[in-house]
Amino acid sequence: MRAPVEGVRVERRGVEERRNRTVTILVGDRRGLLRAGLRESVEQSRDLALVGEAHDYAALTRAVAATAPDVLVLGQLDGRVEPARVAARLRVEHPAWSGRFLLLSDVPGQVRCVPPDRAGVLLTSCEPEDFRAAVRMLAAGYSFAAPSAGGPAHGPADAAAMTERELDVLRFLARGRTNAEISKDLSLSESTVKSHVQNLLNKLNLRNRVAVVIYAYESRLVEVGATQPELSRWPVPRDGR
Repeated sequence: MRAPVEGVRVERRGVEERRNRTVTILVGDRRGLLRAGLRESVEQSRDLALVGEAHDYAALTRAVAATAPDVLVLGQLDGRVEPARVAARLRVEHPAWSGRFLLLSDVPGQVRCVPPDRAGVLLTSCEPEDFRAAVRMLAAGYSFAAPSAGGPAHGPADAAAMTERELDVLRFLARGRTNAEISKDLSLSESTVKSHVQNLLNKLNLRNRVAVVIYAYESRLVEVGATQPELSRWPVPRDGR
C-alpha cells in the first residue's frame, strides 16, 4: 500500500472497492462545507466511493496520482481560475490517468470551456440524487452540460404513463443521442422530439436528461452493451408523432 499523501484526505477503502465495479470519486474544492455535503451524498450509495478530498491544486494533483479516481469532482480551488482550465492542466500532468471530470458551477454558464469527451458540468444547487446520477453517467462514458436551475424534484417514476413513442425517445436518450439525432432516427421534427423529452421529464417526475438516462438503465428499458435501441413495432403516423 502506498504511503499517505501529505495534505490530502484519502480513503483507501474506496480504492480497493474499484474491483467490485464501484465508481471512485475524488473531490477538489476549497470550500469545506461543500466537500462535506458531497461526502454525505456519496456515502448514501453503495456503488460510489469517495477516495480523497483536496482543498488546493498541490494537494489535488498528488491525490490524482495516488488514487487515479474514476471521476474527479472539481469546483473552486482558486477563484481566479476556471475549473475547466484546472482540468486541462491536470490532463497534461497526468497523461496516463483516464478518469473523467465533473465540473461544478455555482450559476448557469459559469463554466465556459469544457473538455468535450471526458467531462460534465453540474450546478452546485442540484439535488444530491442529481449529483450521484451525474457521476454514474460520467463513469458510463457520457458527457453533458449543466441543466438550468429549477424544475421539478426527482420523484417516483411511472413508466406505464409513457406512450410507445416516448419510450422510443427515452431509449435513444439513453444512448446519448441529441434531439437533432433522435429527430433523424425517428423521422420526427426536432420540436416534436423536444415535446416528447419534456413529457418524459413531467411524467417521470425527473429533473433533467441525466436522470432520465439513469432511469432508463435502472428500469432495464435499455440493456448495458446494446448497440441500438429496440423501437416500438408500429408505423409512424403522418403527423410524425
